[in-house]
Amino acid sequence: SGDVMAYYDNGIFAIVLRHTNMQNAQKKAETLLESAYNTTFFLGGSEIDMNLEMAVGMIKDDANTDKFIERLIRAMAKTSKDKENFAIVD
Repeated sequence: SGDVMAYYDNGIFAIVLRHTNMQNAQKKAETLLESAYNTTFFLGGSEIDMNLEMAVGMIKDDANTDKFIERLIRAMAKTSKDKENFAIVD
């Protein structure tokens, strides 16, 4: 059916976009980042400076899902507001 967003672990969220190709997944990542960076967030009266790490990849039917997720997590370390917006993992 539809897309799913879930908490994975250690402050990491995953979004599974069913029926989406890599190009559209990258567009959705850009839209999510743009929205987060253009929104002002407050916690206890103090503004929070958002800095997100993101990786985009397509899970293949024959892939080892656990290893693929590990690769996505490692790739996120190369991303941030001041670096690449998101990493692409094949």
